[in-house]
Amino acid sequence: MRSQRVALIFALSTAGSALLAFAADANVKSCTSKTCGGRKIALAIDSSGSMLTTDPQDLRVNTSQLIIDGLVSTAEADSSRKADSVAVIDFDDSATVIYPLGDPDGAGKSLSAIDSRGGTYIADGVRESVTQIQTQTQDQTSGKSGIVVLTDGQDSSLSELVREIGNAGGMGIRVNFGFLNPSGTSSSQLLSLKTLLTAIIQTGGIYSTINSAETQQNFANLIFQHGLTAQDNNNPNGATTLLPGLSVIRTISKDKPVELVYSALAGEKLNFTVQALESQPLNCTLKDGGKTAQSQNSDRRGQAILTFESSKNAVLKLQIGTNAAKEGYISVGANSNMPTAIRPSVSSGSVPTVSTFAVALISLFSVLVAGTVSFA
Repeated sequence: MRSQRVALIFALSTAGSALLAFAADANVKSCTSKTCGGRKIALAIDSSGSMLTTDPQDLRVNTSQLIIDGLVSTAEADSSRKADSVAVIDFDDSATVIYPLGDPDGAGKSLSAIDSRGGTYIADGVRESVTQIQTQTQDQTSGKSGIVVLTDGQDSSLSELVREIGNAGGMGIRVNFGFLNPSGTSSSQLLSLKTLLTAIIQTGGIYSTINSAETQQNFANLIFQHGLTAQDNNNPNGATTLLPGLSVIRTISKDKPVELVYSALAGEKLNFTVQALESQPLNCTLKDGGKTAQSQNSDRRGQAILTFESSKNAVLKLQIGTNAAKEGYISVGANSNMPTAIRPSVSSGSVPTVSTFAVALISLFSVLVAGTVSFA
């Protein structure tokens, strides 16, 4: 079954890329199916009591399964690519290893152990992730390891979490962080996490706010395109993919503008929200096929909202600049009337990405197995 899921994911992703390709940055190291492998990945998954409200259907489990399925199993390894290893860590008041670092083929079964009770001690989940990555010494850690965090809460000790992520980054371990917050996250809340944002970005990872349980699965696609490890994408500051229902954090200054890309569908209605977290004036331009579709400066609150309705499938580019010399943080989010629709992959050439159609099929499969859907 796993091989069928993986084949479907990669076949659909390849087909999507053929329909609508995005020119890769020449400086990004390509990590194709023939050169990937030998990576050590740890999934740190929140099982705190608040998940009963924010993710009642446990869709973070489906997201985790998609990430696992995107890795190279022992059975799939050959002379040109080594097998990946994966560990699964469940954290609430403390972290528990529910699948020690090993073959991705066996990891999916462990996800059934993820529950929803207790507090939120993310730092312990990151610390245990690092410990698991270090248990395997056959493959190098630096540049070939990554931690993926899925959570809906702030850590009981922010300073400890920042320290643990900094420790991971010092070992060359990339940390990608998905924060599920259906009620929305204000700029002041994000700014209060500045030390955390800095720590994550310094590892080469990405911090993304997820606006619903359903769009958690877009986060899986996002981190595959951004790169689970430095091996997958050694230019994390290049163009970032935007996906519906997600916001991403980027740094910006006069000398370091930001560009993001979005794969729009025919008939899709979009709004892009750009928010300066600090007092930086922003100028935002949305381009469709090289032509300016809309341009707007940020208002007194540091916010700019650009709307667009696409008449055809197209790759949009959102370019953001500032005249501020000092580097600061911005949040960029996309909302769509088609948040989980099938869309072609927009990739920087890093790794094959998870097709939205495959996401939908796996989600349906999970529901059917759980017996929550019946047919008359």
